[in-house]
Amino acid sequence: MLSDKDREKLSGFSHVEEREIGVKLYHALFEEQAAAYPDRTALVACDGSFTYSQLDKECNRLANALIEKGMQKGDRVAFLLPRTSRQIIAMYAVLKTGAAYIPCDPEYPDERIKYILEN
Repeated sequence: MLSDKDREKLSGFSHVEEREIGVKLYHALFEEQAAAYPDRTALVACDGSFTYSQLDKECNRLANALIEKGMQKGDRVAFLLPRTSRQIIAMYAVLKTGAAYIPCDPEYPDERIKYILEN
């Protein structure tokens, strides 16, 4: 849906290291919170709640499994997950691998899901 000009502008942001942009990445901020407040509630969802420590542990478990399956920095991955805690865990796990997370909701029409996966 992007023009070639917009795509070119955005291409400069891919594979940017934290030190290059002078800000902390989202998952790095989460890890800081997990270290500082491990027993505080981090996530409350329809399928349960997690402390920072529990959530970080689940994210790391999935991130390691994805790396073992061959996921690398710069890859893109789509998870077809409902809006539950599992979607948040998947997002953080993918970010921890250095890959890009592409949200894909099973509530989307089939044509939309197909478009997302093809592009």
